[in-house]
Amino acid sequence: QDSAEALKYLTTSRARNTEDIESKALVWTGRFWDGAIVGMYGWREDESTETWPNHSFTDDGPIYDPDDMVENGRGDEVFIRSTSTQSRNWSVKANLSQLTGSALDGLPFDLHVLYSEGEVQTPDPSRIDVFGRTLNNALGNTEDLSLVAITKDGKWSMRLTEYKTSVINAVSNSTVNREKWRLQQVLQQGALRAGFIETDASGYTNDDLALSPSAQAAGYDSEADYRREVMAPAWRAFERRLWEEVPLTQTWYLSEFQPGDRSAPQILFPDGATLVENQISEGYEFELTANPNENWTIAFNASKSEAIRDGLPGPVFGQAIDLIIEEMKGPAGEIPIWWNAGPGVGGWLNPFIGEVVLARALNGARQPEIREWRGNFITNYKFTEGRFKGFAIGGAGRYEDSQIYAYQPITDADGNLGVDLNTNWSDGDRKTIDLWLKYNRKLTDRVDWNIQLNLFNVFGKNELVPLHRNPDGTFGQMGIREGSSWALTNTFRF
Repeated sequence: QDSAEALKYLTTSRARNTEDIESKALVWTGRFWDGAIVGMYGWREDESTETWPNHSFTDDGPIYDPDDMVENGRGDEVFIRSTSTQSRNWSVKANLSQLTGSALDGLPFDLHVLYSEGEVQTPDPSRIDVFGRTLNNALGNTEDLSLVAITKDGKWSMRLTEYKTSVINAVSNSTVNREKWRLQQVLQQGALRAGFIETDASGYTNDDLALSPSAQAAGYDSEADYRREVMAPAWRAFERRLWEEVPLTQTWYLSEFQPGDRSAPQILFPDGATLVENQISEGYEFELTANPNENWTIAFNASKSEAIRDGLPGPVFGQAIDLIIEEMKGPAGEIPIWWNAGPGVGGWLNPFIGEVVLARALNGARQPEIREWRGNFITNYKFTEGRFKGFAIGGAGRYEDSQIYAYQPITDADGNLGVDLNTNWSDGDRKTIDLWLKYNRKLTDRVDWNIQLNLFNVFGKNELVPLHRNPDGTFGQMGIREGSSWALTNTFRF
């Protein structure tokens, strides 16, 4: 009984959800001219349905049958979101050495050409935008063309690939999503502090308040009068304008609130709300694999890539943001947040606005977090006879191109914040070398022992690397790049 009472005291509501996915798939493969050409075609359909009831904690909620949507008699609501997708993929491989007969017999390798196109849709009815609307499924398309050369003894192989991948409605990793909590606080606190001004509460209209430059410019000799006659009315006009011009913003207000109410509204973006963007990634990849003998393996790969994204922060959310930015430049943005002489609500929103400005500037441009060039090399040699039998030695090297972590902020003649994409800051390129030495032997007929020494980032040093730069030029966030380290591992297999 005590546990039940505690549950009743601590819990106001609960929810459970069910997700059902039904899938159908068809795959066809074919071989022509003794395998000189091999083709594949695939089709898949997925249908996803997500259901969840809202109910109180006092019982287990409605008995829900997905095939029967009749109300359960207790007035509980059952919410349903469903979506279906279809995906198609095809590929073809041609053995040029076989197709051309004896024309390529003089070459020491066989040539193959591979081409593929594919699309992927992930059914996910749980994805919603900042207004609670179900988002369209992410749709990915990939196209790649490869030339493969394999030596006739199979010891060496090389592959060169050109690819292009696009994703529509992909979940965005933009920091706009991370900073949007500030927008919630500004809308909530602005309404509350405007009420303080209107009711002469919490010292917001004290006679001893310092006269602000805006009040002076407007001809006032009393900060309290400026707040009563200019700031608070400007905020109320802003609330009404936001509700009327972008009605979907009303979904952010969870409490019973109307523009002009003096209580603090409860403002919250829908749980799990996300931003989506369109992404395009294209580039080249090179791979080399070699086995000069049965003991020695070599692998090398390199890539050049470029990524572009577009569509942030979205048309309706963008309209709301533009309206808010415009209003925050005026008296509405001057209402002090947190205390009667605190910074204006508009200033509190600046970090969010800065991320929006950067995201918009990067729409259609090369994404700075993508390192253009990467390369990896790995080799290993194992001794199978002689005095070093059981030993193996190897090493690996990695190269990563530099990465842009900040752009120069600028302000135009009208005071609008912008970004100069031609002036940026980047970290240096990264070179890493790892080495290892291992020994393996059989201790008994049933027990194998392996000991391995790994040296990581052999010539590296512990160092701080910049991740973010503030508008004033100072570093806003730093990361730690670990220097050299080692590990000794013993393994017994039986």
